[in-house]
Amino acid sequence: MLRPQFTQTLVKTLEKQSVNVYGEAGQGQDRLVKDIAKLMQQDGWLVLSLDMKSWAQDYQGMVNSLSSQVRRQLPAVTQPLQDMAEVVAALDEHAAQTGVLLALEHFDALLDNYHLDKNYINFFSHLNSFRNQANRSLLVITAKPHGHSKMYANDDIRNTSLLDLKCFELRKLSYEEIKTEIQKCAPQLDESTLGQLKLAIYKHPRSFEFLEHCLIQISLGYDREKSFAKRLKLWKSSFERDHKKGLRRILEKMQNWLAIVGKEMGNLSLKLKVAGASVFGLFALFIDAFIKGKPLFDTLTGWMK
Repeated sequence: MLRPQFTQTLVKTLEKQSVNVYGEAGQGQDRLVKDIAKLMQQDGWLVLSLDMKSWAQDYQGMVNSLSSQVRRQLPAVTQPLQDMAEVVAALDEHAAQTGVLLALEHFDALLDNYHLDKNYINFFSHLNSFRNQANRSLLVITAKPHGHSKMYANDDIRNTSLLDLKCFELRKLSYEEIKTEIQKCAPQLDESTLGQLKLAIYKHPRSFEFLEHCLIQISLGYDREKSFAKRLKLWKSSFERDHKKGLRRILEKMQNWLAIVGKEMGNLSLKLKVAGASVFGLFALFIDAFIKGKPLFDTLTGWMK
């Protein structure tokens, strides 16, 4: 287990309520979900998991993936499930007394995304329906607390804070957590090498991903003739190269951002128009009251009747 204390705390919390774990990319979110799933499955929980980054533009594909997981773990469900409503209903019918965890990684893919599959319009309602049932918990993994984002679907703008989730911050790995993982996967390293590697990983902004990268390089045995300091430098370079954002990805993010800005400006423009009309209406009533010599309150009362 990568983060024993943190993971145990999350498991105890998830047995009672739903959780949003948030943290910067590269901190071991996928490993955390796997560790949680293992512990909860040992306690008899049924665990369903999805990487939402794969399904943001394919709602039906997301449902199909969930349907396959449900049917694999609940043989009584014999027919494919067609939508989230059927998934929730099947769990209610065939796992009424069984604890069920639904883990959604990269949930950010659904948030602040103008190109989201429009069929996700009722997704949050289904998640709330699931979360509000007994023996049901939702684990949502995001980069920032999910309530700080919005959902764009069917030209609607929806605040995502409708999901009542207890927030936990996923912080960088500690020295001790890094050391334990290295010693488990590469026990042959001497103390000097271990110290250099541990420090380099701890300082890296994507500590867990860089840890995995270094362990792979060690297992491959490349550049053994070089000093460990030089090998670390090469590993940092190869990691940065592998994780460098391409021009296409940058342009896609910019396009999405511009679309959202346009949508928000349009929404703001509508609100300003309504506000302007309201102000103009009040001003007209004020002038009318002034001309007729009546109190403004009487004029407003008469207008509202």
